[in-house]
Amino acid sequence: MKLFIFVLIIGVLMCCTISLPITLQQKDNNHVQPIKNKKETHKSWEIVWHEDFQRFDPSKWTKLQRKGNIDELQFYLQENASYRDGKLYIIAKQKKHRGQQYTSSRITTKGKFDVRYGKIEIIAKIPEGKGLFPAFWMLPSSGDELPEIDILEAIGSNPYKVYYVNHWEEKAKYRSYATFKIDNVATFHKYTIIWTKNSIHWYVDGKHIFTSKQGIPQEPMFFILNLAVGGTWPGNPNKHTKFPSYFIIEDLKVYKKIKSSG
Repeated sequence: MKLFIFVLIIGVLMCCTISLPITLQQKDNNHVQPIKNKKETHKSWEIVWHEDFQRFDPSKWTKLQRKGNIDELQFYLQENASYRDGKLYIIAKQKKHRGQQYTSSRITTKGKFDVRYGKIEIIAKIPEGKGLFPAFWMLPSSGDELPEIDILEAIGSNPYKVYYVNHWEEKAKYRSYATFKIDNVATFHKYTIIWTKNSIHWYVDGKHIFTSKQGIPQEPMFFILNLAVGGTWPGNPNKHTKFPSYFIIEDLKVYKKIKSSG
């Protein structure tokens, strides 16, 4: 009887773990807040920067023409960022270029727009397929590699599991991060961060997912949108990965807090 009860308890715990979003961190737990089932209710914001992706705006973005990271398989081409129907299509193709087996796109606001604190909100659709690695992230305008804010990133072999990461450095590299299972990758979702001096809060479709309170960046940062192919984490594409594949972005807004007149 005792053995039966023990097995039953373990089974219940496993079911609960599978059904809930997972919160993980590389360091300790003191800066990670529990997931809360509440909607974002912040109304005291004003838009200070808006990209509706009707066309390519060279005053806001740069299309890179370069090889990807050392373990990735894509070469970034300007032509793989396409604008149509009020959306940006970042396109990964199975096409050889300069020794790489695939091409894709990476665009950035470096040197053209950066932000320090505020609310950042993107509406995007994530591609599915092993070896695909879409991301919307931020790096310091100073050119340093850290800190880094990943507003969203996913690997195509499990696109329902989206990652939200805060990377920083305190004599070594540290990070706090969470994952959240989205319901449907075939549609668009709204991914939001609220970045203050003391914290970063992540939201999906208005629901709070995760908060980091340690290693918060204090400097201006710029945006990067890209779709990588291959690498250590996502692995390489297989015969089931469809090309071309698309990381589609519909809208991007940056808000600042409205100061109280009182």
